[in-house]
Amino acid sequence: MIERRALQRASFSLRLIAPVPLATAIGVALSCHYAWLTLGNRLTGIFHLFVGLGTVLCAIATVTGVAMLLRRLRALRSLERGEASPSQERLARAMVEATSVADATFVKSLLSWLVCSALLGAVVGVVGGGGWSAGLGIFGLGVLFGPITSLLVHCLVTLRARQVMLWLTELGLSQSQVIAAMPQRAQIRGRLVLFTVISVVTPAVFCFAVGLGLGRPSLRARAHRSRFAPGGACPGVARWMPSP
Repeated sequence: MIERRALQRASFSLRLIAPVPLATAIGVALSCHYAWLTLGNRLTGIFHLFVGLGTVLCAIATVTGVAMLLRRLRALRSLERGEASPSQERLARAMVEATSVADATFVKSLLSWLVCSALLGAVVGVVGGGGWSAGLGIFGLGVLFGPITSLLVHCLVTLRARQVMLWLTELGLSQSQVIAAMPQRAQIRGRLVLFTVISVVTPAVFCFAVGLGLGRPSLRARAHRSRFAPGGACPGVARWMPSP
């Protein structure tokens, strides 16, 4: 009876999914600020459309992704609710779900970012009148923020998945079944390489794009002042000034 109550009180599936909306909200906020810094000229007059429609699309994608992930954790949720007895087969299935949910959240989050940014870029570029330049810039936001946000989701879910694994072992899961549910060494190496590339390349691109976006107005203003100065425009400024 005590064991059944403990199963009913458990809510590990919801704890596993909780980082998804949190990390998505952080990524959306940062991407909007990044767009304001780097795409301000392209989104003049339609920035409110970009923010509003982007928030709606991300909310829909997040709710859909959470529902799909909860359906993926069927064995774990049945054990939590006490609907099924903690047999070795069900415990092993729940362990596989717990060890693979982080990868599933990474893939679904990345696909959501790419799809939402593509739709948002098409709507803002065609319907909003921003043009293909604004549409491609918005899609670039998904390419940049999708991997780093998905990596954040993966890390948070992995930390919470450890608690689920400990709980399942306390219910009687054998050590061999736990080892069998773990990812292989080659898979771990592949994730390490991929996550390292994301962690190194993405911040470098951010710094370059923000520096370029913030430096353009000052270069243009300096070139404009130099035109009216004695001797004409400064050759160095004219050479490096980005075209409008």
